[in-house]
Amino acid sequence: MNREPELNAIHERIEALRQRRDDPQAILDLVLCLERLGREHLPEADRLCGDLIARFPASPLKRQVEEARTRIAQASIRCVDHGDPRVEVVRYIAGALREFERHGPRRREEIALEIALLSQQGLDIADPAHKYSLRTLPGRYCGLSLLAIMYAAFRQIDPAIDTGADFLREYEMAQVLPK
Repeated sequence: MNREPELNAIHERIEALRQRRDDPQAILDLVLCLERLGREHLPEADRLCGDLIARFPASPLKRQVEEARTRIAQASIRCVDHGDPRVEVVRYIAGALREFERHGPRRREEIALEIALLSQQGLDIADPAHKYSLRTLPGRYCGLSLLAIMYAAFRQIDPAIDTGADFLREYEMAQVLPK
């Protein structure tokens, strides 16, 4: 299937939208176009989402922008090349596995459920400074660490569950680390 006409139309739309930087709807449309273009355009789309939220915090489009940002973050994780594993994800998963071992399956399920519910509101996995608190775990966590913890929990509960992240290599590495 030839996608060239569709891609040309998207590029034209992007150029038109770039001229309307003060229009929140135009910026959201630009984000959606960039998202459709794929991996290499995701960082710009994410940056525009952050700018849109900062410039127009009371916009009725805020929820749509946050949902787009979550999709972009998830797509970015899926697009990560399969070169070196992400060391920080291995660390987060290893810590989660130790926690699950100490407190058992019930606590693991409570943690997984709380993170899954929180993630439906959107986790900012691109900004490590953005921290979240959980009722089931002490401390504050960045979005990527919560996604890694949730991945580890659901991997133990049911490996077929799709968390939106492919951390299988990191999970396998974390399993063989000394405890």
